[in-house]
Amino acid sequence: MTETKLLPPPNLDDLEELMGGDKSLVLFYLTWIKKGLNATQAYLELHPNVKKGSARVLGSRTLARLTKVDLSIILSSYGLDVNVYFRQLRDGLNASRARPEMVGRDKRGRPIYTYVDEPDHQTRKAYHDKLGKLLGLEEEGGNTAVQVNIQPLLGGDSQKS
Repeated sequence: MTETKLLPPPNLDDLEELMGGDKSLVLFYLTWIKKGLNATQAYLELHPNVKKGSARVLGSRTLARLTKVDLSIILSSYGLDVNVYFRQLRDGLNASRARPEMVGRDKRGRPIYTYVDEPDHQTRKAYHDKLGKLLGLEEEGGNTAVQVNIQPLLGGDSQKS
């Protein structure tokens, strides 16, 4: 297995160069990361006098400008790349939580507990979704339920006579 060498995080000049010299876009990007990748909250922090509805629209527009920048370069400089995504996904699939289980009682009748590890697959779901979307590995609304009529596939008639 080859070891990935991380670049040092970009400084402000590097970010400004990556974003075409747009300092306001650099500030939005840094605030967007600080606010948990929430464009509305990032816009509100930078423009506190704007109403929330306007911030939602303007934050989305600013984010659209940001997506024209090659985010994979910026993300990889922070050590966030496809390898991290799949490593984190693997860890998420193996995530567990300690659940107390009563094994008996002490001399005074108080319960004695031991802790049992059990699967906890939802622990990192939000992180997976966000990073997957950033890296382009997952799409928005990927959990859409689709109804498929399988009768024609099985050789049956899908219409009732």
